[in-house]
Order: sequence, then C-alpha cells, then structure tokens
Amino acid sequence: MAMDIPSKLNILGHDYTVDLTNDLLCTETMGVHCKDKSKIVVCADISESQQASTLLHEIIEAINSMQEIGLEHQQICQIEAGLFQVMKNNNLNFGT
Repeated sequence: MAMDIPSKLNILGHDYTVDLTNDLLCTETMGVHCKDKSKIVVCADISESQQASTLLHEIIEAINSMQEIGLEHQQICQIEAGLFQVMKNNNLNFGT
C-alpha cells in the first residue's frame, strides 16, 4: 500500500501534526502518539508499508486514548495488523 504520509490529520475533531523523523526515537520504536502535543511521529527510516502500518497503529492509539477504550498495546497491534492486511490486499483507499 503506497501511501503519502500526511503532515496533518484530524482525529475525533482534534487536529494532529504528523512528523516523519530519523531521530533517536527510531532506535526504540517505529512511531509514537503524543496526546498532550496532538502529534504523531513516524520513523522515516523504514519502508513505505511500515510507515503506513505505523501511522494506522498510532491513529488507533489516539482513538483508544481519547475514547478511553482501554485497549492494551498488544490488542492495538493485533487490530492494526488485521486492518492493514485487509486494506493492503484489497487496495482499499477511502480518500475522495
């Protein structure tokens, strides 16, 4: 799934910035959801499909946090993997 990582997202009515980075963050994780800064960070030094998968993961993290769903990290990983596979293998693009 080739994807342009947007620089901004609106998640549940909140404007988020999305940063691609090669900083030290990438040695520990491929992405981070920063609720207090309304920011998602994705490692730039990974493949395009990993960037897309990571962005989807961090969007789910944001929704989980804002909606106080209480999903554990492993559950978010499993949901993201399932959604990503369906979207990629079926060429789903919900853009207009």
